[in-house]
Amino acid sequence: MMRTFSEVPYRTLIIKDADYLSMGIQQALRRTLERSTRTCRFCLICENLSRIIDPIRSRFVIIHFKPLEDHHIAAILRYIISSEKISINEEALSSIIYLGQKNMIKTINLLQTLASVYTGKKIEADSIHQIVTQIIEFKVKAMIELALNKEFTPARTKLRELFIQYGLVGSQIINYIHNTVMKLPMPEPWKISLFDLLGDYELRIQKGANEEIHLSAFIAQLGVLNLN
Repeated sequence: MMRTFSEVPYRTLIIKDADYLSMGIQQALRRTLERSTRTCRFCLICENLSRIIDPIRSRFVIIHFKPLEDHHIAAILRYIISSEKISINEEALSSIIYLGQKNMIKTINLLQTLASVYTGKKIEADSIHQIVTQIIEFKVKAMIELALNKEFTPARTKLRELFIQYGLVGSQIINYIHNTVMKLPMPEPWKISLFDLLGDYELRIQKGANEEIHLSAFIAQLGVLNLN
């Protein structure tokens, strides 16, 4: 006999993208784990296990999942498409699966983004790549403008969206920043200063530095950059 919710002796807390939690938050979570063992069960979902601190990792059973095959991803997407009544052709569906790079969260987020752009219209393959590029360029432009206006926290939120929601890696984000800065209506000396700073952080990332930390440092530097 199934028990009611109130009869279950513990609660379950699922934390998605746990590898993007800061070190301070992870230390606080560690203390929460120690205090809540009798009343709560935790499930952490992450892609990069090395970003989870050892005191947390030692308290969990680690389960590795292989990427889903394309036909399994397609089946999940078709279920969502049917449930949400999204109009899309097979070629467009294949393009979304390809762009998702076997990352199910990224693939679903991409489908959701396209569905919001094409509300009431059919999603065609020819326009998917163009729309995705335009959306990313818009977010990168917003991130840079926020950083230049010394609004670090909103700018970093945009940066995390690029990593998590769109699944970009550091080199891809740097390329988008470069292309976006080229189009910004600012004096050429300002652009030179931005590219000089960007090149420094690009070199650090190429040498194996943590991509998110150093790109966060880059947008923080934009707020204190002396542009004159």
